[in-house]
Amino acid sequence: MKTKEVKQTKKGLSLVAKLIALSVLPVLLVGIILCFVAVSSTRAGIGETQLSGLDMLSTSMAAAYDALDPGDYWIKMENNHLMKGEFDVSAAEDIIDGFVEGTQADVTLFYDNTRYATSLRNIDTNKRIIGTTCSDEVYEAVVKNGQVFHSDSTVINNTNYYVSYQPLKNSDGTINDELLTKLAETLEGFAGREIKNCVLSALVKASQ
Repeated sequence: MKTKEVKQTKKGLSLVAKLIALSVLPVLLVGIILCFVAVSSTRAGIGETQLSGLDMLSTSMAAAYDALDPGDYWIKMENNHLMKGEFDVSAAEDIIDGFVEGTQADVTLFYDNTRYATSLRNIDTNKRIIGTTCSDEVYEAVVKNGQVFHSDSTVINNTNYYVSYQPLKNSDGTINDELLTKLAETLEGFAGREIKNCVLSALVKASQ
């Protein structure tokens, strides 16, 4: 008799569990779907905001270097340093680091297509990434055509980043340089974090 009662109890609990699962699952699935839609649209809006912020950082940096020395950018052949008039941009690492201190951004100054000064460091060696070149697409747009170049899929240190490349003009209007600003928050990092938060939220709502 007791065995029969136990079986009936287990059967009843199993039925309740199935009913709970059937009621919770649709809520959970709808929550996750809405989450993906929201993250996609929010991600686009955040991308525009981040790139706008990088543009402002670029403008501020260019103005700051002009204030330090109004001269043109050039390469000092003795030590292969980037100069701004008589100011040694490459040697003044504390200044370039100061532009991004307390932020998630990094900055780089190129001459022609080569990186000469940067706050960006190699993730394996912790050394500044100097001497690397920009892509032909960036060089054509920024140095050759004087355009601002934006991207949300530029790979640096094996990760995609928001980046903004700005042309730097000399006193005669020619462009030999470009200024790169990048944001350390990756698209994947943002999307993954937001989706995780949404799924957790959906789980909580479904269990209520």
